[in-house]
Amino acid sequence: RVLFAGDASRSSVKSLIEMGYDLTPLHRANGGAAGQFAYLFNSCALSGLDEAEQLLHAAKDLLQPGGAGALTFFTREAFAADDPRENPDFPVIDPAELASMLPKFGLSLVGNPDWSPRRPALQPRPFEPPLMGTLLFHKGGDLGDR
Repeated sequence: RVLFAGDASRSSVKSLIEMGYDLTPLHRANGGAAGQFAYLFNSCALSGLDEAEQLLHAAKDLLQPGGAGALTFFTREAFAADDPRENPDFPVIDPAELASMLPKFGLSLVGNPDWSPRRPALQPRPFEPPLMGTLLFHKGGDLGDR
């Protein structure tokens, strides 16, 4: 079973459903679902550290032992050194700060995080959005560089 947070209309959610995965939106999971999910992911980039903390808390409570998750987010380092402004539509997260939150929830980092794989594809391109990062985590035990 897979738990997701975010917009159910995103292609990531639709594609997994088409492939036959049993997906449950996070807002429908409840206290009785503790430890029942194998995976957790967000279908939209996280909106800041508060949302990240909420998702990690859900992972702690709802993932089964050995479960895993993937989070996508806009990275702070994408902004130019001479431009301290942040776009409120694209709240950014310091990747190191996000990774440092994992142990608080009994989660471990998987591999080497990819802080800046690519810019999201927006059409039309009204501006250059910040880079997106991806963080993979595991519940229970350190997986090292796997």
